[in-house]
Amino acid sequence: MMSSWKKTGGIILKIENVTQTFGGVVAVSQLNVDVKRESITAVIGPNGAGKTTLFNCVTGIYSPTSGNIIFDGRDITGRAPHEIVEIGISRTFQNVRLFAGMTVLENVLVGSYCRTHANIFSSILKTRLHRTEESAVETNAFEILDMLELSHLVNQFAGFLPYGLQRRLEIARALIAEPKLLLLDEPAAGLNPSEKVELKKIVENIRSEGITVILIEHDMKFVMDISETIVVLDYGKKIAEGNPFEVRNDANVIDAYLGTRGHDFGVKL
Repeated sequence: MMSSWKKTGGIILKIENVTQTFGGVVAVSQLNVDVKRESITAVIGPNGAGKTTLFNCVTGIYSPTSGNIIFDGRDITGRAPHEIVEIGISRTFQNVRLFAGMTVLENVLVGSYCRTHANIFSSILKTRLHRTEESAVETNAFEILDMLELSHLVNQFAGFLPYGLQRRLEIARALIAEPKLLLLDEPAAGLNPSEKVELKKIVENIRSEGITVILIEHDMKFVMDISETIVVLDYGKKIAEGNPFEVRNDANVIDAYLGTRGHDFGVKL
């Protein structure tokens, strides 16, 4: 029910020679990445490496200075954020962006706007189309909340939730848009060890629904445990790509995190 987009095999996202500059600053430089359908891919790198800039390019917040972004065989370069969501890409943000004064259920329902067709007049008049869509969306919302173990909190105000549950609610809101591709920006940030274990199960369950996941994350243990492919950025450039074993032992990655250029993250690769 959650994903009506399922299509197996192949590459779902192609980043082709993407460069993003801000004045004289090059945030992303000539980046090429292929993301396999129904995979879990991590994008890692030091602070300022270009990770969130990449997400912003994919989701239409930035229009790349050059290069192309191909999603499911379709060039989406420079498309507006609302168009990107309609096409099938959802995301969460590094900082929680919930509506604190709305309930858990209301926060999720807000994300469904791109999958409904009833207009304001249908809503006012409570037409059959409006009632049918409203029922279907609420059913889908409850299924998602149940999967994320939030269904018992539907009437709780989002602002009163513990931080870990707020993070989970953001993921629920992204899923209600029925994405083919879900981007998670530091989903494990601020979570305790048990919450990270729960998050890993949630992400794997999302992938089992046929949804491709790309995540930015600084917690290297979480990244190594969950990722099939890891892309490593440094100063806007890709310095490594591969499975966790390959990346862990890559000389460029070791140098970027622990080597001579001053990056110190307190992590052991």
